[in-house]
Amino acid sequence: MSNNRINRKIQGSFIKIKDKVISFFFSYLILLVGVILLSAVVSQAASLSLSWDPNSEADLAGYKLYYDSNSDGDYQNIVDVGMVTEYEINNLPCGATYRVALSAYDVSHNESELSAEVDVPIPQPNFKLESGEITINHDWIKVKYRQSFTDPVVVANCLSNNDDNPATVRIRNIDKDGFEIRLQEWDYQEQTHSEESVSYLVMERGHFTLEDGTVLEAGSFTTNNTDFFGTFKFCQTFNQLPVIMTSVVSINEPDAVIGRLDNINLSSFDFCLQEQELNDQTHVEETVSFIAWEPSQGHIDELQYEVGNTPGITHEFTTIRFDDTSDTPHVLASMQTTNGFDPGNLRYQDKDVSGIKLKIAEEQSSDSEIEHVAENVGFMIFSTSPSINDGMSDGDNDDTGSTGGSGSTTPSGGSGGAPSGGGGGSDTSSSKPVDLFHSTLNISGGTSINVSITGGTEPYTVTSTNDAIASATITGKMMILTGIADGTATLTITDNEGNSGQIVVIVKTVPAADGNPKTPMTPVDLGTVVHPTKTHLNIAEGKITIAPQLMIADGKSITSPIMLIWLPEAGVGFDISKFTTAKYQDGVLTVNLGTIDFTGFPGTYDIFYGYFDVDGHIHYNAYELTIQ
Repeated sequence: MSNNRINRKIQGSFIKIKDKVISFFFSYLILLVGVILLSAVVSQAASLSLSWDPNSEADLAGYKLYYDSNSDGDYQNIVDVGMVTEYEINNLPCGATYRVALSAYDVSHNESELSAEVDVPIPQPNFKLESGEITINHDWIKVKYRQSFTDPVVVANCLSNNDDNPATVRIRNIDKDGFEIRLQEWDYQEQTHSEESVSYLVMERGHFTLEDGTVLEAGSFTTNNTDFFGTFKFCQTFNQLPVIMTSVVSINEPDAVIGRLDNINLSSFDFCLQEQELNDQTHVEETVSFIAWEPSQGHIDELQYEVGNTPGITHEFTTIRFDDTSDTPHVLASMQTTNGFDPGNLRYQDKDVSGIKLKIAEEQSSDSEIEHVAENVGFMIFSTSPSINDGMSDGDNDDTGSTGGSGSTTPSGGSGGAPSGGGGGSDTSSSKPVDLFHSTLNISGGTSINVSITGGTEPYTVTSTNDAIASATITGKMMILTGIADGTATLTITDNEGNSGQIVVIVKTVPAADGNPKTPMTPVDLGTVVHPTKTHLNIAEGKITIAPQLMIADGKSITSPIMLIWLPEAGVGFDISKFTTAKYQDGVLTVNLGTIDFTGFPGTYDIFYGYFDVDGHIHYNAYELTIQ
């Protein structure tokens, strides 16, 4: 760990907190036994699987993984993996070589030197592309690809306007054979919707350049950003500003949600999730797919395409024109800006070979006002070959376990743009496993966790031997498990074929603290630095949520949140800002580190938290946390 990197990381007028924390980074680190990477295996899904020999020290506390795609210099990615000796890095961009190294640390947080570096190339997949248009309603249906994909990225957006009630598109269970899709009305609505048409685009994950020089990229990321935009980088830069299509492709929380784009540039874009306006704008982490494509037009095999932008789209239908196509095209469209923050998405009507009418349809959970300021809208247009058969099957299951597919599922055609040609649409339903899984989970009372169900066929059901201790609900393949009271309960998960598995849930309630780390502190003066108040909290060993709040006078002054943990007894500290999420609402900034398990780590911790303002000032407060 070089001094230059730390200086860049801690830059700014940190005053007392800087002097205290910086001493850790320049302190001498006791050398532990070197860690040697045994293997690094790349999966077809652009994931890197790592394993290494364990250390033998009695005071070993864990390992840190360092990795980067740059050929030299400081590592940009550092992950504390704990005491495991195997780890998998997911969603790595293809066509790059990663250098990987490892360190070990002891219970006093002394860190070893890095192991020998290992270079691992991530292979670039073959380019494949497929578009289609389907008819959907509020029931889940399965769309099957017409060709074989290794690691498909799927986006679908811009609904027709047959039923003018606001609605969103939800996608789940993307695999190498297909994906599931349905409409979802906003939470305040009745949750039934007439059939609508929507176009989708499937592309192999990666960064590609077409023969004419056009650059495009398909990828995915996870986020729970709502009130704040997060910045997401492309794996390589573009030559001109791309048009981006995104879709939320997981159902980790049942509330309706959409994604908004802003600040698109050659190397990155900003993105956040939005629930309906009436909600408090918090949402669990979801997976988001994106396809970015430079403005262009041309042909890929038999596929005719046009990608471009149009400004000035509002709540009124506006016609956009494109070059005449051989038949009525598939059209994807998405707002590329967030000039108006009210939740809404695009709807279309009157689509033909030469144009389409688009408007922004806002939801009305909070008020009846639906006027939306002008946004820049990007579009991707693909003409179809009527001779290609579709890959649609209906009758798949909805969230509640009832049989879906209640309406017509006939698509209006589809087109494939893969150099290797298309595949068939045979039934590829999942095989029947022996059981789901058997495990034991520990959870604190009053908290919830997400558990992903692997194996089996939907829909799933879950029962608890004691709902007063632990209960659960299932949406798709995601189970939300809630600890209620101290004790032990057994959850039984059963799939549609009668296969079952059990989870033993042990609930232990952590005693309440002598104080509340979520209590807002005194408002700060943006022209000065606020010094710590040192609120003292005593908490029993176990899991606690670290999400302190800071009242501020002007939320527009926030540039980035900060959080640091200082261990007075050990004389060390950690800058953990990048592991936090931030939310600003009603004059209060919440810097959320999430739930931390302090079991086995008694002692005193100083939690410093705050933010940088636009003038480079640091505003922070602190509380002293004693784990008993």
